[in-house]
Amino acid sequence: MNFAFSEEQEELRKVAADFLTNKSSEAEVRRLMETEDGYDPAVWSQMAEQLGLQGLAIPEEFGGSGYSYVALCAILEEMGRRLLFAPLFSTLALAANQQFPSDYTAATTPNPTAATWYMCSETPTLSVHPAGTSRPRM
Repeated sequence: MNFAFSEEQEELRKVAADFLTNKSSEAEVRRLMETEDGYDPAVWSQMAEQLGLQGLAIPEEFGGSGYSYVALCAILEEMGRRLLFAPLFSTLALAANQQFPSDYTAATTPNPTAATWYMCSETPTLSVHPAGTSRPRM
């Protein structure tokens, strides 16, 4: 059994790695940790418009790129390697879950929303907010 990424997945990984190297330096991550938004809305928009990362694993019929979850894993690995400080994982995990098909369009619009699960209370809460607006603090 071969567990290596395909050529297409490796190319996707390289593009994401190059982008994240330029946009998510250690100094930038530290700066973003101190901001109200917690991420850079301009970078969030670039991730959607230039790379289509928010819609990566969303089926094409819903406006996404239709990549597999393996391709998504390649991107998530690069996010972890570069310490991306953005709500990409929560947005992808929620929007790509087929139990929430209405959320597909929220993740693939040019100015995508950001989604966050808050599990700190007895009742988990889904917070979906337009990119560039402050997210609720817990």
